[in-house]
Amino acid sequence: SKQQKQVLKGSPKQSEGSTKLVILHMDMAIHTFDDIMRVTENLSEKYIIGYGASSTVYKCTSKSSRPIAIKRIYNQHPHNLREFETELETIG
Repeated sequence: SKQQKQVLKGSPKQSEGSTKLVILHMDMAIHTFDDIMRVTENLSEKYIIGYGASSTVYKCTSKSSRPIAIKRIYNQHPHNLREFETELETIG
């Protein structure tokens, strides 16, 4: 069966500074913004596994004890969300 994908758009949650939270569900328990902040200890640097000019990626463990990645995309680059959607289509 295909994995369920859902990208939430519209009025996303805002975290520190000018970032946008995009949530992807792939046969996983739904994670709220508060869940993500809790499992990453408020986006602590100790969970960072990669970063660049447009985003930071955090690795942590989900509520169901599965490893997950959280990608924090910075708003100052308007094309970042489209690039992220393209990444999602690629890993499909």
